Amino acid sequence: SIHGNKSQQQKLNDAEEKRKLQMEKQKKKNKERDQSRKKKIEETQKKEKYEAEEKKKAMDLRLLKAEENRKKTDLLKKEKVIKDDVRREEIRIARECQEQEKKSAIFEKQVAAEIRKLQK
Repeated sequence: SIHGNKSQQQKLNDAEEKRKLQMEKQKKKNKERDQSRKKKIEETQKKEKYEAEEKKKAMDLRLLKAEENRKKTDLLKKEKVIKDDVRREEIRIARECQEQEKKSAIFEKQVAAEIRKLQK
């Protein structure tokens, strides 16, 4: 009968409508899921970039400190070399003074001996 066909046609239309709605729902769901994934990826990339920048800052700071320590060490070594040189020079001068004092003492004894000879 015609009514049966209409009812059958209505059922087909309803089924088609339902299928369209489900597809739209699924599309919307997929779109939301994709946006969520994209957002998570962007957040992860942002976080990784920040962490990489922080690591670089820390590394630069370590390099700077290492360079400062190296300079300090170099300065300390130079200071020690200078102190050692000064100390050696002081010792050399002290020895020269001792030598001069010995020579002066010997010379004074010789002069005293000459004076005694002349006085006899």
